[in-house]
This record gives sequence, structure tokens and C-alpha cells, in this order.
Amino acid sequence: MSSTALKYYQRPGHVIAAGVVLSVIDIISVALRFWTRRKQHQSLKADDWLLIPATLITIGIGICLVYGVSQEALGFPFKIAPEDIENSLNITSVQLSIAFKIEFSVISMLPLALGCIKASFLFFYRRIFSVNKKTDIFLIGMIVLVVLWTLGFFFTVVFECGTNFWVVWSTDSASAKNLTTHCIPTMPLALSIGITDFITDVIIISIPVPLIWRLNFSTSKKVVASAVFLLGAVTIAASLTRLIVITKDVHAAVVFNPYEDAILVITEYLYWGAIECGIGVLAASLPTLRYLLIDMSLKSVIDSTWGSLRTKRSRSHYSSNSDEQAIHVDQIVNVDYAKRKSTSMHSQSTSQTQDRLVPKHHGVNGAEAYSMKDWRISGNV
Repeated sequence: MSSTALKYYQRPGHVIAAGVVLSVIDIISVALRFWTRRKQHQSLKADDWLLIPATLITIGIGICLVYGVSQEALGFPFKIAPEDIENSLNITSVQLSIAFKIEFSVISMLPLALGCIKASFLFFYRRIFSVNKKTDIFLIGMIVLVVLWTLGFFFTVVFECGTNFWVVWSTDSASAKNLTTHCIPTMPLALSIGITDFITDVIIISIPVPLIWRLNFSTSKKVVASAVFLLGAVTIAASLTRLIVITKDVHAAVVFNPYEDAILVITEYLYWGAIECGIGVLAASLPTLRYLLIDMSLKSVIDSTWGSLRTKRSRSHYSSNSDEQAIHVDQIVNVDYAKRKSTSMHSQSTSQTQDRLVPKHHGVNGAEAYSMKDWRISGNV
């Protein structure tokens, strides 16, 4: 029906690949995330558990894509006689009926999957950055906003035809004309989902950057820490691509072209929806999976970031009108007993002074450990 050649994301092989490969990658990434938490002896929290429904829904979307291709309802041109093209709005067929059912199913699942992914990012930030009331309130507010966004669009899509579910699920009545008559406009609804999805993604991915750059880190460490949290920016690229696709399809629907293939338009939209969900689940797991790629575990990154944030709060609490500022140092200094015995008398005297100031306890491998936790160190920082 369409006079233009099929784009790669409208071809059967690529649609199946998106549905299968992304599902497998997400299953592996989430499984590795849970394994990493166990290796780090960290408890599983909301940011971890939310990726399970997100992954299951993404798999469901992938199954829909594969089934649609198997029925030639996705990835294949609309089968219509040339003399019926001008009257394509009134055409009903099994192919079009299956395409509408798959479209309805996937669009209903999209807000749920994307909402779980967004909430996972936000709960992950709370795990790390929730050390002052303002930040905590902001993150909780964003979580509430994401929940409302998810539920609002989910129920809007489910009841886009009111209670006239026969419009979508009845093969004899599945036509473009019936959809436009009994349902709210599908493409403007998809566009509103795409716009708000992109905006919230930009906000969520940007949250860690100002928090990191206020820490008492060197510039290089700030850049590295920011890069870790900005791994999720790949979801912005995916949501932006889907938004561009939706905008083009909305324009095509407003300026109706009977030669625009409805099946290929649906295929294009659903393909990029599956891509965004699949990449989103992977991106949400990447900061945790960084533990598998470098020697430093995510736990130490979290502890370092959390400790620095607490240090900044403590400095603010103990600051005075003078140039001196107080900081809290949260660390343990291990001193090997044998080496201390062989030091000079001056070193022994210094060590004895420290012994009086700081309680000793045994450290790793029999070494004595001197706790420096909560020491107040005065000076310019």
C-alpha cells in the first residue's frame, strides 16, 4: 500500500529481533543486578524489585511483536486491493484486526513498564542521595508524579474507547473509521505520552549531576561519578526517537493520506516503544553492574558518595564566622603492630598520644585499628 520502501524497523526480521534480543538482555541484566547485590551483601530494595515487573512487561511486549509478525499483522504491508485504497478507512480484515489488538495491548503496557523503570531510577537515587530533607522531599515528589503518570495514562489507554471494547476486539468491526468514531484519537494520546515521557526522563537522569558536583570531590572524580549516573541517558535517546516517530505519525494522521500504510505505521510505533522499554531496563541496571567491570564495588561508590554528602552536611552544621571549618572523617586507619614496634622513640610517643585519644580495636589480619570516625578536624577545606 505504501509507495515507499520499508524502513529497517518496519521489516519482520528487525521487529522479531527487537522483541527477542531485548527481552533476553533484560533478563540477564536484572539477574546480574540481583547477583551483584548478593555479592556486595546489600539488601534488595524498591529500586531492584521494580525492575522485575518492568522486565516481565518488556517480555510481554516482545511476545506481542513476535506474534504480530507471525500473523503478518506487523512488519508486512497492509493487504488491500488497489481499488479499495481510497476507501481504506472502512476496510475490515483479520490482518488489521490483529494489528489493532496488538497495538492496544502494547500501548496499555508501555506506561506500566516505563513507570516502573522511572521509579527504579528514583528509588536508586534515594538509596544514595537521601541525606537531607529537601532532597528527600523532591525525590518522593518525583516518585508520586511518576506513579500518577503511570496510572493516569494506563487507564486512559485502557478506556480510550470507553466501555466499547468491541471496537478493538471484534474482528468484524476493527476498522479505522470505527476507532475514530468511538474512541479518543489514538495518535494524539500517544504523542502526549511521548512528550511527558521524554520530559520526565530528562529530569530524572539529570537529578544526580548537581548533587555530585556539590560534593567535596576532585574534578576528575566528579566527572567519573557523573558518568556513572548518566549511563541512564541512553533512555533519553530512545524516548526522543520514539517521540520523533510519533510526531511524524500524528502529522500523517492529521493530513490524512490514504496511501499511508496503517500496518507499517503501527509497526513503527510499537517497535520504538519496545526499544525504549528494553533499553530502559538495561540502563537502570548499568550503575549496579559496574561492579562487574571494575575492582571498586558499587557499595563503595555508594558509601563514598553518601559519606561525602554527610560530610558536606556536617561541615555546614559546624561552620562558624571564622575561616575554620569542621568536617567528619568516616574511615578506619589500620596500623600494623610489628611495624609500630620497630619505629623510633618519637613515633612511639606519637602513637601513645593517639592511643590516649582514640580507642583501639583489632582490625583486619590482626592489625590494630584506630577509629577516626567523627573526628573534628579544623582548618580550611
